[in-house]
Amino acid sequence: MGRYDYAAWEADAYDPRWLAEFERSLILTRTGEGRAGAMARGVKFGRKPKLTDFQRKDALRRREAGESLSEIGRLFGVNYQTIGRL
Repeated sequence: MGRYDYAAWEADAYDPRWLAEFERSLILTRTGEGRAGAMARGVKFGRKPKLTDFQRKDALRRREAGESLSEIGRLFGVNYQTIGRL
């Protein structure tokens, strides 16, 4: 017996929660399948980096040289906190 059949058989006629739970499980399944397919195709997930690898190395070098985070951030057009997370 499938999950929907079992839920419908057991459900109280006045309690719509079983249908919502079933729909949620379908959404999670489909989303997971879609993400797995995208990963197999080589799709990159997440936000694109603000700085290139070259900019990152340059920012770290400047940080080690003693420049302030604010100065480095202004130079690269990012917030000082972005530089601080490098």
